[in-house]
Amino acid sequence: MPGFFKRHRFALLVLLLMAAALYRIASSSGGVAPAGPVRSFVLEVSAALQEVLTTGVRVAKNAWNRYLFLVGLQDENARLRRVIADLHQQVTDLREEAAAGRRLKELLDLKKTFGGVLVPAVVVGHDISGWSQTIVVDRGRNDGVVEGMAVICPMGLVGQVMKSSADFSRVLLVTDHSSEIAALTQRTRARGIVEGMGDRFCRIKYLHVSEDVREGDAILSSGMDRTYPKGIFIGTVTRVNKKKFGLFQEAEIEPGVDFSRLEEVLIVVTKAEALP
Repeated sequence: MPGFFKRHRFALLVLLLMAAALYRIASSSGGVAPAGPVRSFVLEVSAALQEVLTTGVRVAKNAWNRYLFLVGLQDENARLRRVIADLHQQVTDLREEAAAGRRLKELLDLKKTFGGVLVPAVVVGHDISGWSQTIVVDRGRNDGVVEGMAVICPMGLVGQVMKSSADFSRVLLVTDHSSEIAALTQRTRARGIVEGMGDRFCRIKYLHVSEDVREGDAILSSGMDRTYPKGIFIGTVTRVNKKKFGLFQEAEIEPGVDFSRLEEVLIVVTKAEALP
């Protein structure tokens, strides 16, 4: 609407001047005597022009007020959007704090249950590829962490420290090809060796063919390798492979730990005799 008046400002100015002149003529009567034809015509035209101009001014005023209202509404909407974004961020932060609190509680509960000396650590790097299955944590020799120490979390066995520096350590996951863990089945106590398969699975081998191993069996660390504490949950049997020939059978295991989502761990500095 402001653009309309800007484009037609000259024509509107002429109309305004004409209306003013006609109004001046129409109102210049010396008394209340009846007006002649000319004055009547001038009065008719000037009144019509005044009505048009008055209506135009009113429309322009209303349009301007609406424009100001819309500008204010846009500013208010922008402010409200900022407030909503801030509230969303606050909710996200609170959820993250709640999740971190739950994980911390699980770590503390495990630490109380375990009985050994455990050092908490935060995962700061992942290398979970087809060639290597490792993570990096923010604890090293300055925290008493050295190569060979077991690493656990509330969901089960994570792996062992393969290299440590002053402030960081690289942990070999149980799913890595070079990882080997002395293990047993919880239900029948059948013993074997768990090794990584290079992806998100492991397998337990050297199970005697006569042993009763089934899908769903829980696999625990046996402690016989002197590296991992006894009784740590490793994973669950998902498939059993009984060979037609030979003395041993194998079983595929899905680890209890989701390594892609692992954020905190506990490093076993000194082991308890056994995990209750």
